[in-house]
Amino acid sequence: MCDFDLGPLHVIRILGTSVLCVSVRKQVSQPYPAPRHASLLPLPQRSSAPPPRHNPVAPFT
Repeated sequence: MCDFDLGPLHVIRILGTSVLCVSVRKQVSQPYPAPRHASLLPLPQRSSAPPPRHNPVAPFT
């Protein structure tokens, strides 16, 4: 009885821990690429946007 009762508990714990690890890995792997792509896209746009503004400002000054 004890062995049979402990068996399912260990299986449930193993399955639970494996599911948690997989879900955490998915959550960790998804957010990191998204912010990186989102941050990489605006950075070039922002870096390219200021130069045109500085160019007109330079002649005015």
